[in-house]
Order: sequence, then structure tokens, then C-alpha cells
Amino acid sequence: MDDPFAASGRVWHPALSEQHAIPFDVFFPLVDGFLQDERYVSWSLGHRPWQLHCFGSPGCGKTTFAAIVCDRLRRQYKGAAVPVTSIFIREDVPNDHASIIEDILASLYYQLCKNADTIDERAAQLASGYEKACQNGEASAERKKLLRKALHSQLSTQDHSFLILDGYDRLGAALRMLLDFELQDSHQLRLSVLITRRTPVYQRPTEDGFGCDSCRREGLKLYYQCQDCDFALCYECNDLEIACGKDGHDLSLLEPYPHIDLDINKPSESVHVNTNNTLSSKLHLFVARELEKEYGDLGLHSQSTDSSIPGFTSASSSDTAFGWKLLSFVIDESGRNLNVARLRLDEVYSMETFDDVDNVGDRLPRGIITFFNSEIERIKLQSPTQSSWVLMAIAAVAKYPSDIGMPIDELERWTRDERYRIPHMSFPPARSLEDVIISANGLLVVQPYNDVVRVALYHSALTSYVREDYNESLFQAKANLNQYNEVHEDAMMQDKKWNLAHITASPPTMSQEFKFSPDNTFRTSSSDSAYYSGNPSRNLSRRTTSNGSEMSIVAKSRGLSGSPHTWPASRPSLSFGERGTSFDEANSTRTISDGSYDQRSSKDTLCQLCREVVLGSEKTRGNHYNSFKELLAALPNHCTFCASLYRDILPTPDSVKTMELLRWPLFYWTVRSPGKLGNGKGSVSVSFRPVKYESRISQAQIQLNTKKYHLIPETELAYIPTEATLGISTDPLISGGEQLKSWIKTCEKTHSGCSKDPNDTFVPTRLVDLGLEDPNYVRVVETEPLGIKGPYLTLSHCWGKALLLTLRRDNEARLRGQGAHVSELPKNFREAIIVARFIGLRYIWIDSLCICQGKDGDFGQEGQLMHKVYRYSHCNIAIADSTDSKGGIFRPRDPSAIIPDQFSTNGSSAKLKESTWRIFPEDLWKSQLLESPIYKRGWVFQERLLSPRILHFAHSQMFWDCCTISATETIPSGLPHSLDKLASTDRHWRGRIQKISYPQKTPTVGVYDDSIERFWMSSVLNYTNCDLTNQVDKTFAIWSIAKIVRDVLDEEYGGGLWEYGLEEQLAWQIKECRADMRLDELQLFYPSWTWASMKGAVICHDRIPSERSYTVTNHQGGPISFRITSEHSNAARGDKRNNEPRLLEAKSIEMSGFVARGVLKVSEKPGSYTLEMLESDSLLQSTKPQKRDFGVIDVFPDETPSEDDTLSNQYDFMILAANEKRPNRVRILGPPSAINAKAIEDRLSKPDICESGSSTSTNTIRLEEGEITYSGIGLLLIRHDDYKRQQQCKLTTLRYDLSKREPGEPDLAHPSDKSLVDRVADLGKWVKELEDRDGKYGQDLHYHRLGAIQFRDVGIRTWKRMQGEGRVKFWLD
Repeated sequence: MDDPFAASGRVWHPALSEQHAIPFDVFFPLVDGFLQDERYVSWSLGHRPWQLHCFGSPGCGKTTFAAIVCDRLRRQYKGAAVPVTSIFIREDVPNDHASIIEDILASLYYQLCKNADTIDERAAQLASGYEKACQNGEASAERKKLLRKALHSQLSTQDHSFLILDGYDRLGAALRMLLDFELQDSHQLRLSVLITRRTPVYQRPTEDGFGCDSCRREGLKLYYQCQDCDFALCYECNDLEIACGKDGHDLSLLEPYPHIDLDINKPSESVHVNTNNTLSSKLHLFVARELEKEYGDLGLHSQSTDSSIPGFTSASSSDTAFGWKLLSFVIDESGRNLNVARLRLDEVYSMETFDDVDNVGDRLPRGIITFFNSEIERIKLQSPTQSSWVLMAIAAVAKYPSDIGMPIDELERWTRDERYRIPHMSFPPARSLEDVIISANGLLVVQPYNDVVRVALYHSALTSYVREDYNESLFQAKANLNQYNEVHEDAMMQDKKWNLAHITASPPTMSQEFKFSPDNTFRTSSSDSAYYSGNPSRNLSRRTTSNGSEMSIVAKSRGLSGSPHTWPASRPSLSFGERGTSFDEANSTRTISDGSYDQRSSKDTLCQLCREVVLGSEKTRGNHYNSFKELLAALPNHCTFCASLYRDILPTPDSVKTMELLRWPLFYWTVRSPGKLGNGKGSVSVSFRPVKYESRISQAQIQLNTKKYHLIPETELAYIPTEATLGISTDPLISGGEQLKSWIKTCEKTHSGCSKDPNDTFVPTRLVDLGLEDPNYVRVVETEPLGIKGPYLTLSHCWGKALLLTLRRDNEARLRGQGAHVSELPKNFREAIIVARFIGLRYIWIDSLCICQGKDGDFGQEGQLMHKVYRYSHCNIAIADSTDSKGGIFRPRDPSAIIPDQFSTNGSSAKLKESTWRIFPEDLWKSQLLESPIYKRGWVFQERLLSPRILHFAHSQMFWDCCTISATETIPSGLPHSLDKLASTDRHWRGRIQKISYPQKTPTVGVYDDSIERFWMSSVLNYTNCDLTNQVDKTFAIWSIAKIVRDVLDEEYGGGLWEYGLEEQLAWQIKECRADMRLDELQLFYPSWTWASMKGAVICHDRIPSERSYTVTNHQGGPISFRITSEHSNAARGDKRNNEPRLLEAKSIEMSGFVARGVLKVSEKPGSYTLEMLESDSLLQSTKPQKRDFGVIDVFPDETPSEDDTLSNQYDFMILAANEKRPNRVRILGPPSAINAKAIEDRLSKPDICESGSSTSTNTIRLEEGEITYSGIGLLLIRHDDYKRQQQCKLTTLRYDLSKREPGEPDLAHPSDKSLVDRVADLGKWVKELEDRDGKYGQDLHYHRLGAIQFRDVGIRTWKRMQGEGRVKFWLD
């Protein structure tokens, strides 16, 4: 009887694949060392009685290595009738999926038959019997018995065969045992097996191993051994037929091991000496290649620059300096792990300028956090008991430095103690440390260290990840660790200055106390998944269409998903019948595409160049259109890339000649694979960068910007809507609003991180009631008398200059009584009411209607509660696309224009697997949302961060933001990681802000968060980049954010700066220096040392730098500080603590430090300035040649200096803080050919080696102590008297201009947007204030700030001149 469950065609386990394509941008030298290793070479020759187990940590490239081995063996044995089979296990497979073992055997049999010259007749008969057994529903054991016999019979006909099995430890422990059983006799069947895995077969590290008893060679990795004793021979001596020679030991020598381990964790460490006497390794060469492929020649000698791209082979000195800085940064942070290096490269590529490398703190980049988070999620898929053991072991080991680790004996002792301390951890018990190590999936490694076997985390970044509580599950595991009374440390640990204190408090993100329970699965709350901004937990989602019909289940990236596969239509001698195609026909070798693509949709919109060359060829970079004529010919294709690149510069008919005169190409393109984030297929990134020309006069009138795109397989995106489901308007009454309802419903029911604390009962003083009997009226209501508890919506909108209905004292009675007719309301409010009623909420808070306006209003009181109004709302409606109250919310749209473009391939593309790929601009969130009119308003910045949920109505679609996901109508399930950079930080802090309870002293961290310091720095930058109608609201409009940060840090705040590390904070910089940035009205309210005194985007300086050897102090030698009124200090209580702190009238900071003078110079880079030190008289008169002093002093003026300033004026400057360093350097004393690479490694790793004891070759290498250099920050200053005279002259000029102006003559544009009359009035008040200070200051020395300085690696000579006449006491106004 046929099995009713049997499919018409074989359905393979979705985790299996027979092929894995070699990545198009693979760097083969990284694996050359492994392929030349004697263990691999011996195995690849075949007929060895052992398996080769290649192990490596997460992200080291094991799967790519396996694919390269497959390709290499197939080419090596081409035409030799030696089948090379491969199995790739792509996803984690739990123990109850035992059918996968059967599928592995079946696939192995099929591949053998496919590649064999002849098929064994008995094997074919057994395979036919197996097919019938499947159809008849016979027992699994019987099916596998037939399959096993068929496989063994076919293998017996082969002289030799190979099997490469990748992803061994993705199988559950029971499945691994079953697979080991099936492969245990592989050597007898002449099947050479190579397995890739994360952890080797568990065993404690031993001494160096065996030595050859004949030639005395030590440390043998491969050897023959006597079967009766320990006599051993190397391969070479065994070939000489040397015998053991002992009496009675007549048996032949054998290789005594069933498998050999090959560590492929890190690329070869071989060091090369380049012709320019620089040192590099293969990982150096890889990173250098990637950097120069993206940016052109950076002087890194990677030999990857392309002479066909203009400007690609001419590195300037500044490019070279930054190139080596980038290279050092990536290498230092990679820990020699390939994927971490790629993720660090992703971080570099996302930086706006090379200078951003200097601003990278200890914060892990979000790509690395996401990667580690996915690894923890994999561990949590194990049984609760097993995952509990592993997470606690990781937390315990993380207390120790990753380069040393935890003594294995101590970890075993801890394991035993915990087993009896926590009841549910004892069943089923961990029988040995092996269970824990293997279940850690490569995150824990066993290693010898100074004769002590230790267990360590595989990467230092993982140590930081665990210690700094980036993951909630690990934090909970740390909280439950057994608290030893003593910390067991050996002498090695005592030499390390490391805090081993246990963290026992609950993380600030969790209000509840965590307790172990047998069914606790460690699920995170309000954490982001590895690929999506949302948490598609886990695997499957079901979507419903607008008519209520259910769509098919869509597999997401994290689950055991995949397309159903059928048996291949094999050779006729296999009587398998009509079985379709192989479950993976992808070619593992890379071929040049012929441009034949499967045009599955009319939305495939790429021009021929972008389709066949950029994406279809093997090239990873090239020019994009070499002439204007080529571009014009391609424009009718409406190419996704070209339309965006050239949209802003496409000419009118009258300007075609101008375009032809431009230097072409305008752009060059690069294609790369980003670092691995999780278990998904990943994306492909395409960048278009402007070509650098030495002279670009013809291009002076156009602005070219870098454009980046990400191609993501549709299978990685949970759902993409159709034109029909999107609708022709953002009005939910027209489009149906199903997505809007879905977002809110899903968030309310499933996003635990978005839900409010039930104990929070705040409601605003007033709300607008939309639930009157007459729907044409709305009423302003007082919440407390009526007992209104919400929920309520809020509204973010631009007021504009148009008149709108506001609550005032003269209409308060009417608006609170009868109410207002909706026709009285501006369009923004009317359409917001439509949205509120569609959502189903009765109350909405609108600032102009709920805060009484005018002089007798209550803004001063209600404005201090803005942070609570938005924080405790149910959802915020943001009218993003309107510049005033009349613009409205809803917009018509063409749905076909906003659905992501797609590109379909049939597998012939050299870079893209067979799939339908969606194309997304990297700046989607920024260009379509954050650059909308509303987000240029300063007040809206805090509204965006404080609201738990935001529904943004933009120009063409709705955007959704909550604490868990950020999404658009076209990507409704959440932004992919590559598009989520900007949204993720806001989203994270939105979630943390919702959970913070006052007072809170511990900074919060999580998957995508910055530290609280970085959060504040990015908040100031984003906020100051917005516009404020009233500039004197500068600090008040960000106070809601500052108040929360203040309560987290628990320190004083004033004028936009913090109490501790004030000397570092004073070095803030203006992002884009322009004239008239210091508005006169701001000078009356804020001192020059705070960024609030400026108009424009501000870059804060990190106040947690490396250790300083010098800092400015106050006059008594203590830390510098500002003073605020006592009623607003941290000592204040009650409502006053909610009020913004005000600085005392004495706004000067008392200082004692180095002050010197220099001349301001314009540097080679446009818009940049340097400070040139004045030579002292003694140096000018000296006839002794002076040694060149390296280093540079960069100046960042607050306002653009005039021409006179840069020609003749000398400036005072002060040093805020500096650090001293004396770097070690390798000096090569002999020619490169004479250098022994191993000696260089020894000198670098053991700098304390006595040189006299070195070999001859190492005598050519000297590790020297470099010269002392100094780096730090400071301020450009002007004395009070000089500044006063400067302002007086400015006032005289303005008054003269005012007197000469004709009646009715319009004012010239000015950053203040004020009339000339008002500017004269403001400056007059400021000048009078300065004149009044003369009497107060007396003989005291006072300065005003003019800008910031930053110096790097200046020599001792320059440093001494920068100290001027020594410490000076003064005040900074």
C-alpha cells in the first residue's frame, strides 16, 4: 500500500544544499596557507584512513573554505573518474529532524552516481527498492538500510571518492552521533571525508605530540605508529620502510588516529616585508585590497588600484595617512577574524569622512552586535537546560581577558557547583564540560596558556559584548551566576589590572526580577533580530489580504525554511522515475555572465551596463558611463541606479553642450559582500562614488554625492506589498488602511518592549475630545476634573506662518464648552482627526489647542511637561510632508513608483544567486523621511524620540516607528539591517526611555544602542541640525531629552554640557563653518563656551577619551566646572527638578592652563585651517639645525575667518587636555631579502627578547622605542578687550548700513532671519553688556571662544612651544 504521506516527488530537508557558490569577492590568499598545510595536502591525495576535520570560530569562512575545496578537488581530479561530493547544512537542525540523515545519504548516493563512469547494477537495484520503500511507507530504519547498502555498493566500485560536509555542528547532538555512525567506515569504502565544524572533537590540549624516532623531528602532525608500542615515524621515514625493531613487534606501522584536526580559524600569520620596508600579513592584504577597491589608491600597496578609473592611482600624502589609519583600525579590531574584519569594514564604509575613525569609541558597531545576537539566539534554540548552562558558562568565562581565559579546572568546578545549586539545571545533567563547550557553538574555545589549560571566548569583541550587557539573556545569566567568596586567580591574572566584580543588579531595561524556571527560554524583550529591525520571532508569519483571504505562510530568514526540492531526473540506469531537478543546481564555480537573465517581472528596470557589467560580470568595480553620449542612450531604460545618480544633473536642452564639456566618467562603481549578520543569505552592496580628478574646473557647477544601494533577496524580506494592496493614497479611508491597523495591533499585542508600565498614570492637563455626539465638533477638556485616563494620541506638525486656531484666554470658555467646529481647524488638524478616529482613539493632544498661548498663557508651566506628554502617549501622528498647518496629512501617489525595484537572475550572474532581488537605496529612511519638512524643526526632535509609537505620514507612504521595529508601507515587516542604521538608534533609545524609572544611575545598553554618552552626542548633532523659530529656545527645546539623560547619569547639567569631563566637552565643533554663526541674540543668553551660543549643527567631543597626561584645571588645581542655580540642581526635589537648569549670571568658567599664540593658516583642503606656531627668539637665533617636528594642529573655527584673519592676525589658544605616547616601532636594519619572517613575528610578539640572543637574521630587526608625541584638544581664543572692540566695529557698520538703506528696501539674507533693524537692536544690547563687564572684570584676564583646535602627534619641540609661558589663570566667558 502506498504511503498516504509520500510526496509525488522527493521533498528534501530545507537545511540541505549540495552546492555553495564561491563568493564573487573572495580573497583566495586567505585560504592558501590552509590548502598548503601538510594535513590538507595529504588528505587531498586520497586513501588516508582518517577524516580531516577543519574547525574554526564563527565568521572565519568555513563554508567558503569548503566551497573552495570542492572546486579545487573537481579541477584536480577532472577526467580521473574520482567523484567529489558535497553537502552543505545551511541551518540549525534539531534532534527530532532525524530524516535529514536519510536525506544526506540519499544525496551522497545521487552525487556519486551523477559523477561516476559506471553505476553498479546492484546499487541501482537497491536504490529502486529504497524508492519503493518510501512510496509504501516502510519504516525509516528499513529505508536507510536499503539506502546504506546502495551507497556502500556504489562506493565499492570507485577507486576513490571525496565528501566535503560543511556545517556539521548545525546538527543536533543526537543527529551528529547518527551521522558519525554512517561515516565511521568511510576509509574502508575509500571515501575521504572533510568536515567543517566550529569546535573540534573535545579533548584537552596536550604537549607538542609525537616525534619521529628515526630522524628526531619533533611535533609531528601526521605520523605512523607501531601497533604494539609508542614507536613513531614521520611520513618520510616510513617511506624508507624503517621498522620498529623491538622483539615481537612484527605488525606494520599504522596511522593511529580516526581524524586529524586542521585549525582554519585565522588566516596565515606569515609576515611579508614589502619593498618599502613595511610589514603586512594576508589579512592586511585583504583589508588593504578592500579599502583601495572602494576608495582608490590609499598608499597601502594592495596592488588592487585600477588604472582605468581616473584618480584611482594617485594617492596624496593625506590619503596615505588616512589609508594606514583605516587599515590599522580594521586590523586591530578584527582579532584576525575574517567576518569581524568585514563588519569593521562595513563600519568604515558607513562613515561620512575618514576623520570619523578618530571618533570611534569602545562602542561595538551594530553589525557586530547583531552578529553576536544571532549567535546567542542559536544557543537559545537548544533545550532550556542546555542553553542555561551555555549562557552562564559564557558569562563566567567573560570575567577573564579573552587572550587568557578561565582555568578549565575552575570552570569544571563551577559547573559541578551550579548543577546542584539550581534545581532544574540538574535534569538532564551536563555530564562533562564537553557538553557545554560544544553547545556553545564555537563561542568558547579551549586553549593552553603557560602550562595551564584555559577556556576563553573566541574573540575580544565577544568579551566586550558580554561584559557590557549588550544582550539581555546574557545579563540574566550573569545575574544568576554563583557568587564565589573568592576569585580564583593565578599569577597571570594577578598581573592583569581587570575588574572581576560580578554584576548582580537587574538591567535597567527590565523592571521585573528575573528568575530561573525550567521552561524559561531567555526570550529578549524589545530587542532587535539579527536581520530585521523588528523581531520576527521566529521563522514563520501568516499574512491576510484586505479581503480577508489568507495568504501562504512565508518563511523568514531565521527559521528552518527553504524551497521544496525534488529528486533529480538522473541517468536512465537509475530507475527513479520522473523526479524533477536536483535540490540545488547552483554551480559552485564562478563564471562570467552572458547577460541572460530571467525577466520575471516588468519591474526589472536596469540599463544594460548596470545589468550586465555592474551586477552580471566578475568585475567588482569600474567606470559608470565614460561619456555623456553613452548616458543619453541608456536613459530611456529608466534604470534604478542611473535615474538616482544623474537626476540632479541631467541637462535641459539648452545645456547639453555644458554636460558634454564635463570630465567623464562622473562616477565609478564598486560591488561587495557585507559582513555576515546571521543565518540569512545576506545582501550585496553597490556603491557609486564621484571620480576624483586633480583638476575639476569643468565640474565646479555640479554637486556629485556618493550613492549606495543594497540588493536583498525577496526570500529574506517577509512581505512586499503589491500595487493593489498599497492603494493610490495615504488616506486610510481611500487605501483601506489595513497596514496601519496591522502595525498598531501587532505592536499592542506582541511588542512587550513597547507597552507602558501599568503604574504610569500620567495624562496631560488638557486633551481634545473627538467623541462628542456631533462628530462635526471637537472640544478641549480638562483631564483631572473629568477623571480622564487616556489613552490619547499626540500630533507633531509644522505651525508655519499661516494663522491657525489656538487656545487663548479669550476663547478658552468656548473651546472648553461648545467646542470648535471642524471647519475652523486647519487642514492638518482635520485630517489628524480622521486618522485618530480610524485608529479608534477618542483623545488627541495638539500643542496649539492644549497649551494656552499668548502672554497670559501657561506655556512656561506646560512646556516643562512636554517630555511626559509624548512619552506617555499611545501613538504620535507626525505630519512629515507639510511646511505649515494648511498642507494636510494625506497625499495621492502612484503605487508602482514606490514599490522597491527588483532584479531577477537565473543564476548566470557572477555576483547574485538565482533569485528575485529587491533594490533599496541605503539612505531610504533619511531621504524619504528624515529630510521631510517636519524633521527640520528643532522641537520635533524630542517628540520623535520620546513617543513610544510614531505614525509618520510622508510624501508618498506611511512610515512606522515603535520601540521594536521601524518599517515602511513597502517594507512593512521591518527595515533590513543594511537600511536600519539611522532608525535603529532612535528606536533603541525610544524603547529605553519608555522603561527608565527615575532616578536611574546605570546607563542602558542593547542590540542597537549607543552608550548614553554617544546617544547624547548624536542627539545634539541631530537637534542642532534642525531649525528653531526662536533661537533663544536652544536648550529648552532639547531639555526633555537632556532631563532623561541627566537622570541616567545622575550629574549636573547646564547650557547643554555636563558636570564631569567638562574640559573634553568644551572642544565641540561646528559641522559646517559659515559666517555669522554667532547670533547676537544668543550671546545675550549663552556664554561663548557652550554650543547653545551658535546656530548650526554641532559635533560634540567625546568626554571619555584615553588617559590624559595633562588637563586644564580651575585656579585651585581642581576640575573646571560651571555653576547653576541651586533650585535646579540635583539636590532639588519635586516639580522644580523638572525645570531646565539655568546658569548663574556669572557665566564664566575659572581656568588655569597653558595659553600660547599662533598664526591661523588656510590648509590645502578647502574650508580647513591649521595653526602655525610662532618660533621663539632663541630658536630663531640658533644656528644649530633643528630636527623636523612632525604633527599638525587643526583649527575648527566657530565662524568662517575673514581674509585678514588668515593673513596677519595672531591668535591666542589654550590646551584643554592632552596625552603623551611613546610608540614602539620595528626598524629593519638589513635588506628585505635578508629578513626572516618568523624572526619579525618573534620580535613583535616578544619585545622583551634580548637582542644579543637572537639569531643572525633577527639581528637585522630592532624593536625601538619611538619618539614622544603629544595629541590633544584646545580652544582658539580672543581677549575680552579685543572681542569688545570687534563687536563695537561691527555695530558701527550695521548702523551705517541701516542709515543708508532706502525706504522699503528688502533686507539681505542673514542666518538669523531677522530684519536689519532687529539685528542692530540685538547687537546694541550685546555691546552694552560687554561694556558693562569692564567694571566687573577689573585686571582679571577674560577670554571668549573663537573655535576648537585638535593636534595629533606633535613632537616635543612643538609641545613646549604650545605651553607658552606656563600655566596662566584666566576666565572663559
